[in-house]
Amino acid sequence: MFFHYRKYVLIFLSMIIIGIASGFIQVILYNLLSSNNYSPFFFTLAFLAGLIPGILSSHLGTNLVLHAYQHIYLTFVNIFFALAVGLILLFHLSDNVFLLLVLECITSAVLGIFFPILQTVIKNTFKDERLALAAKIDVYAFSFQIIFGIGAGAVLINKVSAEEMLVIDLFLFLISGLVVFFAQDDKPLNGEHTKAISKEASLFRDYTSKQKRAFLMMPLLMLVGSPLSALLPSLNDKFGPIMILNFELKPVHYLLISRSLGQLIGPLLVPKGLFSRIAKSNGVMLSFLVLFTLFYALLDFAGNPLVLLVVVIVAHAFSNMFYSLSFYLLQVEFAADQIPSVSGKQYRFNLTASLISTLFFGMVSNYSGAQVVLWQIFGLTAVLYAIFLIREKLGNDS
Repeated sequence: MFFHYRKYVLIFLSMIIIGIASGFIQVILYNLLSSNNYSPFFFTLAFLAGLIPGILSSHLGTNLVLHAYQHIYLTFVNIFFALAVGLILLFHLSDNVFLLLVLECITSAVLGIFFPILQTVIKNTFKDERLALAAKIDVYAFSFQIIFGIGAGAVLINKVSAEEMLVIDLFLFLISGLVVFFAQDDKPLNGEHTKAISKEASLFRDYTSKQKRAFLMMPLLMLVGSPLSALLPSLNDKFGPIMILNFELKPVHYLLISRSLGQLIGPLLVPKGLFSRIAKSNGVMLSFLVLFTLFYALLDFAGNPLVLLVVVIVAHAFSNMFYSLSFYLLQVEFAADQIPSVSGKQYRFNLTASLISTLFFGMVSNYSGAQVVLWQIFGLTAVLYAIFLIREKLGNDS
């Protein structure tokens, strides 16, 4: 049984380790920004640093899918990251915002390389009837790595120095490289056949209507959700720190942790037997998106940290219900040989949508404030939902 899932487990584990290391970097960076009272735009810039390089590196990941020795390349990618962290430690530059942003960029690039490879492994490992389970596992692992990365990081940042946290990061990347080194594929994909299929799959106009819908769901979430997630840490000045198990957590940290808890809970709320039916309903899917943005807008009325945490958790429960269902749709609607190209292309679309919306609303927040932006995004999403309902009503009447 394990042998069948071996490559999937090893690549997945490697990505989780990278995610935890990335969480440490985010804690160090956001702690530096919040401690020095940087404007919301800098929080947006930090968020973007985790996006842009992945747009380019996912091309490399798509190409590595066809390579029999992809595990060797992925190992070297992890070693390169460890060296980058090592150089910052060597010159004692752990308090340099620019270099921490560079580390965020490198993390984005690494995850961009991994993404198409993991998507292909999932499609080739799980049967169609178990893809809903794979979608949930993907979300759980993402939330797990953020909770442990940001959660443990938020605790450690009060106990150890930023340099000591980066030392842990260095070892995490070395461990990740060691894990992925053993993820050799005994039966690599047929390169020529997959290239031919991928070329066809790269043309969006040739997709069926169901495939286009499956492809665009995730970028739609990124378009709406990314600026919200980017601006969340900038709300840290609204409340003071809280104590949990004798550990003091700053607002910027417990906001990020509550976001991850919501992401973890979301997929649990989707019944297994209804996964496919809900995923294929535009009305239900868009309602999740509207509720996600509504709860973010309601942060304006949160009177204490406990209410704030509950609102953020509920908001991200809805966002990750949408995410897991979108993940499932892409795996179901495309053939295994199409997944390398399609997943890489969708990943670039996701990051581009995130980049455009986050940068735009980040600049708007500099003038109007983060809370106004939250209401603006909710308003735009609600209008989109209203247009859909009207169109559906007119279609049924005709």
